[in-house]
Amino acid sequence: MHYYTSYILFVDFLQIQNIFDNLPALSAPKAKELRDELTRYLSTDPEQVDNVLLWWHERKSMYPHLSRMALDYLTIPGE
Repeated sequence: MHYYTSYILFVDFLQIQNIFDNLPALSAPKAKELRDELTRYLSTDPEQVDNVLLWWHERKSMYPHLSRMALDYLTIPGE
C-alpha cells in the first residue's frame, strides 16, 4: 500500500461513528435541564441522612443527573 492510500483509509476509519456516541444514557445533559435539576435540589431543606448512597439512589428519578454524579463521586474508593 502506498502512503497516500493508507492515509485515505485512516481518514475514512476516523469518520466512522462510534455506536455509543448517540446513546441517550451516555450523552451529556442539556445545560437548562441540569440547571433546573440543581435549582430544584438546592431549594429543598437539608435532611439528616444516615446512608447518603441510599438517599441518592431513592431519589434518582427526581434528580437523574445529580444522582448519577453523586453516586459516581461518592463511590470512589478511599485509601
